[in-house]
Amino acid sequence: MDMERNLNDNQRDREIEELKRRLNLAEQQLAQRPKAQLPQAVKFGIAFVVGLFLLLTLVGVIQFISAW
Repeated sequence: MDMERNLNDNQRDREIEELKRRLNLAEQQLAQRPKAQLPQAVKFGIAFVVGLFLLLTLVGVIQFISAW
């Protein structure tokens, strides 16, 4: 009975140590990952809006100059 309990305790201790090791490994991998970046679609959307704004501003300036 005591022998069986010791085996269960040893097995549980090994499982806990394995889980600790895996958790430390996962934490190290997360620490080494580069910071999250914006998805490519979001970058494209922002660039499109800024480009459209600049184009409309340029058209407005040209029309203002030509009407003057």
